[in-house]
Amino acid sequence: MLMMSAAVFAQVQTDSELNFLVGAVCELRQADEVSFNHVRELLSPDTEWTPMNETRYVRGRECSPSDGVPGFGLNRLLSSIVTGRKPLHVHGDMLNGEDERYQYSLYEHSVHAGTEVSYTVYGREGRQCFVLVAFDADGGDLSASIAVNEGVPVPFHDAGNGILIVNLEPSGIDLNIPLTINVRGGTRDQYFVILNHNTRGR
Repeated sequence: MLMMSAAVFAQVQTDSELNFLVGAVCELRQADEVSFNHVRELLSPDTEWTPMNETRYVRGRECSPSDGVPGFGLNRLLSSIVTGRKPLHVHGDMLNGEDERYQYSLYEHSVHAGTEVSYTVYGREGRQCFVLVAFDADGGDLSASIAVNEGVPVPFHDAGNGILIVNLEPSGIDLNIPLTINVRGGTRDQYFVILNHNTRGR
């Protein structure tokens, strides 16, 4: 479950599906085959989410496999589930957070200590909730913010347990407006997962 203090919870809005996805991601911190298989069993029948693979790898600022930094293994897990979904998506149909069939998306990234990575997403509409889950439960001093249409960045709140969260009200957010997520690396190289609840005004 998504654990956060009452003070932080009062500033954000989450729902049961987002809490479920955050809990599944946190379980992957164990980084073993048992947890990987269990999370795959949990997520496989859940058709509410899609990979947020419109966010791209930031060369030089994200970790590479040769760096030996522990990670969730989430993207591999999501890919295996999506490939097995029926009906199979046709070639060229790249499922991502812009897909109007989904309100939830998630994806794993990483950042080198002391550097910053940015990801810009579109296709969001209505109230938004973004969550960042660091691989290490102490957070490793990761920080994040999000800007709507290149406006003033809104900081994520620290919810404890290596979880950062921000809620954006719907004013000024529509399908063609860019939302730019900035993540600042902390004291060490670290993987993290970005999750989004795109309410689409519902």
